[in-house]
Amino acid sequence: MKTKIDNYSMNEPDGAAYALKSNDYLHLHSCGVSVFSTESFVRTSENVDYMLNLVSSGSLHYNTNNTDLLQTTFAPSGTVVLYKPDEPQMFSKLTPNLTRYWVHFIGYGVADLLKECQLYNERFYKVNDTKHIEAIFLKILNEMHSNSKCKQIKLNAYFMDLLSEISRSTNISTTVHSKAEAKLTPALKIMNTKYADNISLDELAQSCYMSKYHFLRLFKDYAGLTPYTYLTNVRIDNAKDLLANTNIKISVIAKSVGIPDQNHFSKLFKKHANVTPQVYRKNAYREN
Repeated sequence: MKTKIDNYSMNEPDGAAYALKSNDYLHLHSCGVSVFSTESFVRTSENVDYMLNLVSSGSLHYNTNNTDLLQTTFAPSGTVVLYKPDEPQMFSKLTPNLTRYWVHFIGYGVADLLKECQLYNERFYKVNDTKHIEAIFLKILNEMHSNSKCKQIKLNAYFMDLLSEISRSTNISTTVHSKAEAKLTPALKIMNTKYADNISLDELAQSCYMSKYHFLRLFKDYAGLTPYTYLTNVRIDNAKDLLANTNIKISVIAKSVGIPDQNHFSKLFKKHANVTPQVYRKNAYREN
């Protein structure tokens, strides 16, 4: 997995010393802002802590539950994702413009704090405006880099501010996001299951009983992407799977994911994955 870490800091290494911090009311272990390429990540064991994520730009998929890592949920810009201790963590189908903020934390008071902010019962939350939340993440990160007096007290204060800001924004926007997703479900299903077909904007809009102009506006507000870009991402992600796990010819793969022109497929693939299909396949074979 190719990962570019723009900024990152931790209070102590992973391991027994960190696990003992569960005896504190609240302890922040690490924080960062990351820009990824397009590969997936899986962490399935020894997760002693909580992890909170904010998708501030781009999109990716997170595992929906703790039993089937192949069942994923689309997380566009404005999504907040919470993992609890011992929950497997997986994300995949990352777009090239993805920026993700994250923080790891632990403590016997964490569950009560999350419940008070109404952020405990779900994995996914949707926020309206990420700017204020990003600013608090950066305050946490800057403080973690410092050696200032009362550092942990300051970190905890910033973190409580972070939770309250997410909670306030989530209470406003979650219902709106859920309604939009419900309206767009027929189109999302078509793109995720019939991506090999020649899908038109008119067909997607009609499946949702909308004009194409209303559909375009609602889809962009929901996903942060145009329907065409979303569909292209789905096609390229499925092509990656076939390239990595089969010996099928690239021209056949291109047709099977709905991009019959191999030259056009190669250009789209390189734009999405930063490498050609041939290089991607070679790299995947080396890793396996």
